[in-house]
Amino acid sequence: MLRTIEMCTNEYKDTTQKEIRKKKGQFFTPAEVSMRMAAVENKYPKNQLIRVLDPGAGNGILSFAMIDKLLRSGYKRLDITLIETDTEILPVLEYTITKIRQICESYHAECTIHYIDQNFVLWESSCLYDIVICNPPYMKVRKDSIEATAMKAYVYGQPNLYGLFMAKAVELLRDNGQYIFITPRSWTSGKYFTKVRSFLQKELNIKEIDLFSSRDEVFQGEKVLQETMILYGEKGQIQNEKIKINILKDGTLDIGNSFWAAADQIKFKGSEQYLLLPENENDLKIIDIMSDMTDSFESSGYHFKTGPVVEFRNLDHIHKIYQTGDIPMYRSIHIQNGTLQFPADTQKAQYVSADEESLLIPKQNTILVRRLSMKEDLKRIQACKYFADENTDLNTEFMTVENHVNYLTRKDGMEMTRNEIDQLFDILMSDMYERYIRLINGSTQINAGELNKLPLQRIERSINS
Repeated sequence: MLRTIEMCTNEYKDTTQKEIRKKKGQFFTPAEVSMRMAAVENKYPKNQLIRVLDPGAGNGILSFAMIDKLLRSGYKRLDITLIETDTEILPVLEYTITKIRQICESYHAECTIHYIDQNFVLWESSCLYDIVICNPPYMKVRKDSIEATAMKAYVYGQPNLYGLFMAKAVELLRDNGQYIFITPRSWTSGKYFTKVRSFLQKELNIKEIDLFSSRDEVFQGEKVLQETMILYGEKGQIQNEKIKINILKDGTLDIGNSFWAAADQIKFKGSEQYLLLPENENDLKIIDIMSDMTDSFESSGYHFKTGPVVEFRNLDHIHKIYQTGDIPMYRSIHIQNGTLQFPADTQKAQYVSADEESLLIPKQNTILVRRLSMKEDLKRIQACKYFADENTDLNTEFMTVENHVNYLTRKDGMEMTRNEIDQLFDILMSDMYERYIRLINGSTQINAGELNKLPLQRIERSINS
């Protein structure tokens, strides 16, 4: 039956432009993944009324998978609430609801189905739920949106709708209720999810995590840039000592690709409360090594900043061709295989007017790090050294950096020596740091905040260049 729902969904996808679905934050859960998410152990008495909530119902495939699992496990009294506002997908959802009714009848089970056409974030429930299972919409919303205003306790910076869904769902769970969410990994470390993480830390006992071995395995053909995970938790403050990590391929559990991690080893580390996501036991060793470091780049007196030039905001000040007095603008394309290559063979702007003082950076030794890497890049950290005395072609005391590049400074304003740059660069580009950044970040983007929080052993600051 899940395959039939999937076929109906594919018909909808064939008649709906991908860009329209993307604007809705709409990525449909495959059948194999749906079965995996529904395969949780239920410890409720068999005669209990089980209330299930699917707050991002879409085509209803998660609801069907969960009801099917409960029926097969012997539950006879079910109540399910499906929330969906997209009228375009409604015919598929109605078909799924019909199939849910049929399968409940075949098991001679009582099943009450509620379809709610309301914004989940704004919706007020009259009851709490035993199970929430969800593939939420993945889309950013404005800080002044009705969703962000309603959930302001969980908003920090620009919110993503899926983070608000995660928090709201916890609120609607009864104590010891089961929590199953498939999401991008960005909430585990992203700065804008800080308050969501803080809330989950207090209210959710994480029991199990599924990680997919390939970025494209879950939502095939959708050009998903972020890695995906499934989170299994339980409402309550009593925490498990260990968390099970599963590596999935094609939605099925690879034999032998499961291991246990100590909860205090990976859960909500440091001031940013990152949730670390190891993929094997060797990753756990790296976590232990990094955890033993008492300092970070930031606490050691260094500070990564994001380039000040936002291209579309400064079209009057940036140039593709050098004009007298211009200063160089370093962007991602100039960082190639660990070296700075300027100018580049590109149609994009590479120079900035020297009279726009707000964009200028005093020319000093630094390390440039791409904010965005390519999906096919073998290394997530793409960086290069910049030595001021080697970049004198334009004979200027200033340089600048485009917004898709981070650059390193000293907090005390002093210029870093060549020795410092060499040491810090070697540390940053090491295999251990490459692996660690992947443990805290499942997207192709590395923010300056994440770089600043990276553990760092104190280095010798030579006064010699």
